[in-house]
Amino acid sequence: MGRYQFGRSTLKTLKIKTTKQEFLQDTFLQEYAMHKHLLYNKKRLDRYINKYEGQIIHGVLVTESGLLAAAHLGGAGSVRKWFRTGKV
Repeated sequence: MGRYQFGRSTLKTLKIKTTKQEFLQDTFLQEYAMHKHLLYNKKRLDRYINKYEGQIIHGVLVTESGLLAAAHLGGAGSVRKWFRTGKV
């Protein structure tokens, strides 16, 4: 839903309680949700960011922004799995 294509489960994880209509109409709430989501994923991936940022892993240059973007699309668990297996 909205600018950043959040699902209901992500909003629930972030403890944002709103209706779909309210969320879609409130651009500030969407920005707040994205900020909160980035902080949530950064906390879960901080160890990987600190250890691997700037290195090439599985043929990919690891950056904080890249890891956070990947976590937004697939979840922090998928990013951690990628580090272990190299598979998306």
